[in-house]
Amino acid sequence: SGEHYSSDELEIAKACLAVIKCSRGILGLVLKACECAGEAAMTSKGEGCEESFKAVLQWISNIHELARVVGENVTDLGMLLYPPISLELSSTDSDQSD
Repeated sequence: SGEHYSSDELEIAKACLAVIKCSRGILGLVLKACECAGEAAMTSKGEGCEESFKAVLQWISNIHELARVVGENVTDLGMLLYPPISLELSSTDSDQSD
């Protein structure tokens, strides 16, 4: 039915949810890495290392772009899972497995 996954769909949906959770963790790590890189960039700038400062800013820009792509694609994946939202088997599937 439109509200539940079939038994065939259930394992795929669970795997997709695992990918979404993993992506969320990756995006959190990217944010932390960018914060640390920003601190390093400011240290470089304070020490007069303009080339290092620019290199770190470019790195932040590159990783931001990659993270943006991950975020957009994981959003698309999440939208493909809807509906159904419930991770329960449909009643017709459970009847067939008995």
